Amino acid sequence: MKPAAGQPAMPPPVAPVLESEVGRLNAENELLKKRLFDSQDEVNRLKVIIDSQDKTASKSDSDQSGKKSQSRYWTEMEHTRFLEALQIVGPKDVKGIAQIVGTRNATQARTHAQKYFLKLARMKKCAEEALKNGSPPPAQNWKRAG
Repeated sequence: MKPAAGQPAMPPPVAPVLESEVGRLNAENELLKKRLFDSQDEVNRLKVIIDSQDKTASKSDSDQSGKKSQSRYWTEMEHTRFLEALQIVGPKDVKGIAQIVGTRNATQARTHAQKYFLKLARMKKCAEEALKNGSPPPAQNWKRAG
């Protein structure tokens, strides 16, 4: 049957299978929207927790700035992180080194770097002297005598 002049054509009836599929997809869409909303709430909740922990950590760091609670000597783990930091940020960025080490401040990182590079120079000099004399370089103990 053709529509009368000036009237829009009627859409053909949607098959019952398509109607049920559309209904199922709409229900699934609503479920996904709810899960997304719940996930966003969870992300915001976790952000608040992280922010409060960051504030607590920075507050405790500033509270302990006057207290001496750290060993004078660098641990093997700190030195390993120091060496990694040298490769990542270079020897001049002591703030970056301190941040990567995590347990030392910039002044301590700078001092450690100075001592480390002096030690490397001393090791190189000992090795060169040993090669000149024809003897093998000293094994592991590169500390200064006296």
